[in-house]
Amino acid sequence: MLIMLLACSSNKVLDEGDEFDDKSASDTVTGIETPPGDTDQPEDQEPEDQENDNGDPQDVPQDDPDEPEPEISVANIEVCYPGADLSYSLCFETVEHQTSWGGDYEYPEPYQGNPQYQKPVRFLDLSTLDSSTPIAGNFVAGEFMQEYKGRFGLFSPEIVARLQLVRDDMGAPLNVSSAYRNITYNAGVGGVEHSRHMYGDAVDLYGSSTSLGDIQALCEAHGAYFTSLYESHVHCDWRETELEPAFYDATIRSAVLLRDELTRNVDAEVILTPDGYHVEHYGFDEGTPQIDWFVYDEDDYLIGHWFGEHFFSDLTDVRIEVVVGGIIH
Repeated sequence: MLIMLLACSSNKVLDEGDEFDDKSASDTVTGIETPPGDTDQPEDQEPEDQENDNGDPQDVPQDDPDEPEPEISVANIEVCYPGADLSYSLCFETVEHQTSWGGDYEYPEPYQGNPQYQKPVRFLDLSTLDSSTPIAGNFVAGEFMQEYKGRFGLFSPEIVARLQLVRDDMGAPLNVSSAYRNITYNAGVGGVEHSRHMYGDAVDLYGSSTSLGDIQALCEAHGAYFTSLYESHVHCDWRETELEPAFYDATIRSAVLLRDELTRNVDAEVILTPDGYHVEHYGFDEGTPQIDWFVYDEDDYLIGHWFGEHFFSDLTDVRIEVVVGGIIH
């Protein structure tokens, strides 16, 4: 019996010229949808404890009513989103980051000095933003930034545009279960220190009628540099895309990105036990990756496909292929 193990993840460079196009939407914006029992989970470089956030705002500690209002300084810079009509005329004023906001917005030093992990200098004040505002043909602001995760937030208009392209290609609803998180919220759900969710270019997605593998492939087709497949969602981020200058210091740029240092190390191995085969996986920080078992006969004909961390077969003269965290394309 031959066993082949594949641990799949994606590390693609943004395709030049892959820009937002004006495709018509097929459904109307209905607001924020959250999958039952889904979690708001991290990705990224180093192994991390499993997250325990269930995405329910009621589980988040409420603000102290006696706490003073945060210091606000309106910046003379706006950020503009595609909007429902895709005209990029939907603009919001930003506010300058203030040290008085405290630990919620005390970003770590850039990861290994990479400017793609620089600290944002401006944010949106979510208390003044209507979460039901359509910021693209099929997405509203509240799907990417929620005030219960922090009063201030940010999300890249370029990534919203690319997600609209993903949605257009799907021709079916695309749900966002996690997008922007501030520092405290990210740490509270077990996120890694430099999670891309904190930088406004990462999302966790699922669809009601589209497979996670198909969503992953569409993210990659529209320039996602890193994707990872999990049991309840697919993580997509565009960590190599130019940072939105409305939120970041436009003078800090890198001509050559530290690609090797941006790549997360994931691995898996098959262990034979008395009860069959078991997969041990490492580096999949958002939880249990999707695991597929494909069984082929001696003529290389597929005779079975199973899911899960454990697999038992008493067949002989077969080839078993295991795919961890991805799909066979």
